[in-house]
Amino acid sequence: TKGRGKTRERILQGAAQVLAEKGPRGTTVQDMLEASAVSRRTFYQYFPNSESVLDALYGQFTHTMIDRMDQAITRADDPLEKIHNTVDTYLAHQREQGALAIYLQAEANRPDSLLRKRREETLDALVGLLDRVMASFGLEVDPFVYRVLLIGIEGLVLHTQKSGDFSPSDLARVRGVMVAMIVSVLQAPMSRLPPAGKPAN
Repeated sequence: TKGRGKTRERILQGAAQVLAEKGPRGTTVQDMLEASAVSRRTFYQYFPNSESVLDALYGQFTHTMIDRMDQAITRADDPLEKIHNTVDTYLAHQREQGALAIYLQAEANRPDSLLRKRREETLDALVGLLDRVMASFGLEVDPFVYRVLLIGIEGLVLHTQKSGDFSPSDLARVRGVMVAMIVSVLQAPMSRLPPAGKPAN
């Protein structure tokens, strides 16, 4: 119902606020209760534990990012513009979400994290988006190449935000590196090879 949706959203908003301040490891269910002004009983009607709140917030973050990148690709006509739009949208979303995004992505990178599966699903979706970009160049690229690029940009964002601030100069630096890498992939003969196990024409 509408009322239940509002309560759930209030819990997520409160949790997001405290998680951005303390990080997943420093945030307790009690912190989330106080930040969202709900009782423990109400909290557990919506979420079985704090990890499920992290998963919900990470799901919101990744779904919005995928949608925005999809739109950025679709509205660009020139292939190079598609590349720039893809990288710019990814980085802008990271910067807008701030510390919460960094904490969630760092958590999702942990091998034993409950967010790990959703991270893999997100990478798969983004690989599909990049495949559309490269296809506009008439290139068939091994999906592992896209995955390396995505893990690379994710790693650079996490690295540059260790201090908690993703500055405009950080953004510009990461953007320059990633655009250069993607363009070099387009120009590399290896990018034209089919994936391993797939016979060449």
